[in-house]
Formats: sequence, C-alpha cells, structure tokens
Amino acid sequence: MDVTERAFGLLGEGTIFQTRDRSSLAYWRQIQSGLPVDSFELVVQHVPTLDRPRWRRLVNPDGADQVLPPSGSEKAGRLAFILALAVEVWGGWKAADKFLSRPHRQLSDLSPIQAAESEWGAREVESLLRKIQFGLPA
Repeated sequence: MDVTERAFGLLGEGTIFQTRDRSSLAYWRQIQSGLPVDSFELVVQHVPTLDRPRWRRLVNPDGADQVLPPSGSEKAGRLAFILALAVEVWGGWKAADKFLSRPHRQLSDLSPIQAAESEWGAREVESLLRKIQFGLPA
C-alpha cells in the first residue's frame, strides 16, 4: 500500500470517495470538493492526544457539522498524508506516534505534528520523513 492509499484509508475511503480512482490527483480532487467532518474525526484519532484540540480548531474553526470548509479539508488531507507517511517510514503507529510527538531540531524544536499545522511546516516534515526513509542525514 502506498502513502496516498494509506491516507485515503485514514480518511475513511469506503464512505467518502465516490470513485475507484486512488491516484494522488483523485485524492486532492476529493479534498478540494470538501471532506466530511466525520472523515477528519477518523484522522484526528491518530494525532497525539494533547494535539487533538488544536488540530480540531485549525481544521474546523467554525464548528461545521457536515462538510469542512476548503481550507479545513486541505489541512485534514495534509494531516492524513503526513500520518500515512510517518507510518510507512517508521513501520507502525507506535513508532510513528513517537516521532510525531517529539521536538526535532530540524523543525526549530517543534514536534512534527506541530510543524505540520502550516503548509510550509508540513513540507518540512515530509522532507524530514523522506530523508529518514532513504537513509539520509536527518
């Protein structure tokens, strides 16, 4: 299973996606059309407990009860992708959670889950994970 497929799974692919296409483009197209709040709730269960309230405020600031706003859908999709990549790199949830929760010097001593709150930070977390994945200095 690749990272995009794992991210689809985290978002509850069987309940929200109306296509059999599991490409990255289909993933982002679905996110642009708006994710159900329930999909985000599936994802946020995998965020370290102390960070969940902050992620809920970031993704759904107005408390939508059906569909996330576009910016919230984008953040939820980005979070699902980062979580999926961390699981792939670290080989499971326990090790991924440990990585995501601890401050990292390449992220200005933020934890990866904190850094991923912004687009720029998420790109830095993805870059860090790819370095680890390919055995480069991180």
